[in-house]
Amino acid sequence: MQDQERFWSKIEKKSNVNGCRNWIGGTLPNGYGSFYYNKRDHTAHRIAYHFAYNVPLDQLKIVQHLCNNRLCCEPTHLRNGSQKENLQYMSECGRSLIGTRNPISKLTDEIIIWINTIY
Repeated sequence: MQDQERFWSKIEKKSNVNGCRNWIGGTLPNGYGSFYYNKRDHTAHRIAYHFAYNVPLDQLKIVQHLCNNRLCCEPTHLRNGSQKENLQYMSECGRSLIGTRNPISKLTDEIIIWINTIY
């Protein structure tokens, strides 16, 4: 079986209500799909972008999920961009761990407001 055929066989044939076609193969602990290709493991969405748009893997930067779904391998939901663009998009979508959403945060929003009033 060819690499592309093996890869696409591990993705849902029909998209879900959000248009995502999810990876149904093995996953990494962080929730991303994992695919063995060219003698090493890659995240599945990177390989989806590579195969769909014929971009060499060494020319890919950060392949971003525009749908915010780690398992999605629908090429139209993926974008090749910089780490800065990825972090900016993550923040715009409300996925960054700032303030009390950070599990190691020591201050609550109320304490910060109180601190700002006294200084």
